[in-house]
Amino acid sequence: KIDVCVALGRTADERAAVPLARLLQSSWWSRLLRRDPSDDVRVAATWALGALHCDVALEALEAALDDRDPEVRRAAAAVRVFSEEAGGADG
Repeated sequence: KIDVCVALGRTADERAAVPLARLLQSSWWSRLLRRDPSDDVRVAATWALGALHCDVALEALEAALDDRDPEVRRAAAAVRVFSEEAGGADG
């Protein structure tokens, strides 16, 4: 599943943002049924979203800054800094 996240991020196809963003969304029901993806998968999805640069990805990354898992929050913050630095180099 981690490899799938990485592959989706490498596609640079904005359509990949929706399934990746869904991996970060977690409901009490999915936690109860233990259908949540592992935290490692969710971290990989966060990094993959950072490669997509579209509105859906940016919204998911913004939400990930408040995620329940500290590793997901750290990844979202790192992706944000990396994106800002990359954008600053272009502009």
